[in-house]
Amino acid sequence: CCKMLSYLLVYLPDRYDHQQRLLPYLVSFMNDMDKTIEREALECMEKCGLQYEREHPDEIIERRQLGVDGDDSTDYDNDLPTPFTSRPSLGARLFVRSNTSRFFLAVLSELSSWREGT
Repeated sequence: CCKMLSYLLVYLPDRYDHQQRLLPYLVSFMNDMDKTIEREALECMEKCGLQYEREHPDEIIERRQLGVDGDDSTDYDNDLPTPFTSRPSLGARLFVRSNTSRFFLAVLSELSSWREGT
């Protein structure tokens, strides 16, 4: 499943039309009970990050040169949440950030309107 998703997110000719629709599945696979799927989802995210870096070199260079990489209050010394064993690449983080707007507000709306017993 992750290999097909990786192909669709990285190699599909019109992938830009589908990235925001497919990213929730990738995020979901990162919390799978099967560690193999979890690992493949992380690899897929890194592939997407490498593709993002190739397609947006100016943004990557600027962020690396200026050291603009997150909020000043971010604690880089704390342990990472599961399933991450290392910090995702800059390209992967920017890929996720640029493609979450479409579904993030819907998820927040669902979480805020949740009622017990329905």
